[in-house]
Amino acid sequence: MKAIRLIISLMLIAPCIACSSQTSGNKETEITEGNSDKIEAYYFHFTARCTTCNAIEAKTKENLENLYPNQVKQGLITFQSVNLDEASNKPLAKKLKVAGQALLVEVY
Repeated sequence: MKAIRLIISLMLIAPCIACSSQTSGNKETEITEGNSDKIEAYYFHFTARCTTCNAIEAKTKENLENLYPNQVKQGLITFQSVNLDEASNKPLAKKLKVAGQALLVEVY
């Protein structure tokens, strides 16, 4: 029983240690205040959606508007709902390498 607890503890702690010990080798890609001009949030979904899918979209939009009202009004932060079943959205999904439901945030 102690061995199982130890294994579970290590599985929970190891990712934290690994993530915090890695440093970014590319300083240009680090996100710091003032170095990006625009943030685009995309919610990719299919036509058939469940309650959770609809809630994710609604809450994401609501949180962006509540947490960053000035940036949203200025167009610096935008939100786009993208239906993967529509042919017109296929190029964007391919560009961002999305094949299923996903919430992505892209910094320009």
